Amino acid sequence: MSRIYTILFALAGLAILAAVLNWSVLRSVFAGDPNDFVEEMVLEDPLMIEGPEAGLDYHLVTLFFGTNRGVLQGEFDRPAERFSNEDSGILTYGTAEVSIPFDHEIGVIEAPFWATEFIFGENPAKHVLLLSMDDADEDVVLAQLKAELEETTNKVLVYIHGYNTGVETAARRAGQMTHDLQWRGPSFFFSWP
Repeated sequence: MSRIYTILFALAGLAILAAVLNWSVLRSVFAGDPNDFVEEMVLEDPLMIEGPEAGLDYHLVTLFFGTNRGVLQGEFDRPAERFSNEDSGILTYGTAEVSIPFDHEIGVIEAPFWATEFIFGENPAKHVLLLSMDDADEDVVLAQLKAELEETTNKVLVYIHGYNTGVETAARRAGQMTHDLQWRGPSFFFSWP
């Protein structure tokens, strides 16, 4: 029992240390005029995210992906279901589309409650959803990625998920981060079994 308390106190100490370090970083950032920092965040480049101008009632985030998961054959209800939890030893590349609601809250992946999903289904105008995943040859994906890099920031946002995460969750999180960060370049996520 004392070992548990030791671990809890150590974690609490780390949390306090992290809070203090973050406060000192924030204090140094805002040492001058806070508006200087805000002005730096406003970029003139258009977002790489589609929205109302495309006739949608949600934002549409396009992502590049790579995975070493096995690809299953057959028809599937959801785009990510065709990827297994086994390592195929082969890399599969492609593009994915994720919806972000207009009233999205930063840091949140809006999802339907299971009962409402059963009755009403999922709604891209209300939920962060993986809408599609299309495979493509490695050369095609890298050429598209290179073209977007040349048109934008010359930087790629890369997301690699942690343990026990499915393809759909990884895609939704990558889309949510791309939107929340207002990323102005291509985004790529890698999903491993």
